[in-house]
Amino acid sequence: MVLRKTVLIAVIALLLAVLYYPVISHLMSSWQANPDYSHGYFIPFIIGYMVYRKRGELQAMACKPNNWGILLLLLGLIQLVLGIIGAEHFLQSSSIIVVALGIVLFLAGVKMTRVLLAPVLYLMFMIPLPAIIWNNFAFSLRLAASKVAVASMHAMGMTVLREGNLIYLPNASLEVMDACSGMRSLVSLMALGALFAFISRHSIWKKWTLFLSSIPIAIVSNIMRLIIVVVMVQAYGKEVALGATHTFSGIIVFFIGLVFLLVVNKLLSVSPKQVARTIVNRHD
Repeated sequence: MVLRKTVLIAVIALLLAVLYYPVISHLMSSWQANPDYSHGYFIPFIIGYMVYRKRGELQAMACKPNNWGILLLLLGLIQLVLGIIGAEHFLQSSSIIVVALGIVLFLAGVKMTRVLLAPVLYLMFMIPLPAIIWNNFAFSLRLAASKVAVASMHAMGMTVLREGNLIYLPNASLEVMDACSGMRSLVSLMALGALFAFISRHSIWKKWTLFLSSIPIAIVSNIMRLIIVVVMVQAYGKEVALGATHTFSGIIVFFIGLVFLLVVNKLLSVSPKQVARTIVNRHD
């Protein structure tokens, strides 16, 4: 029985490798060409770690194959075919998730599928969004970032004007491009927030709070980056912002976001009773 199941898994893995080779190849090319998804190389390793953390729970479960997995598998394969026919790479790539869930459900059953649901869904972070969706979000984000950054700089007493995504300083003008829209930090921090939520011991609503907090954190971090760049331009000239400082500021955004996520995680770890006890002790 064990030998038969091993052979079945090996055959399925081989068939999927052949079937999805063009899709995986295109994904890797996208990661290399698109800096916004350069983190895609790390996603399979993170998923491996997520599954490893659940090893004890999985070992304690008995495999109870569920034939509904075949239906899910077929739906995923139909999605793959439709994506190939329509030359839609997002459909092709995201079909991996449906197929993977179908295989797990078919071979292992409902309980194991529930345990592995988060790691399988994590695959979404390595799949680039369709250009039309990505560009719309990027455009809206860079306009919003420009507005808030300029308002913040006005509050700081700086002389700066904005026209759309153009920022005018006394000594230079800057255009907030797609690379500065914050989409890159948004995707990366959402992936990081999802990982933090997964490995945390919070309740379900706190896990969701931690994950969803990565969205405003990414936006605020990018606005801080934009303000830093503009201040550097006004102080040292445009060449500084277009050089190493601009690239380095992108790294700063990620670490600012990381710190904010750690702070949110820490706040969620504090119970209301602990807060009340601290307040009482301070008053005493």
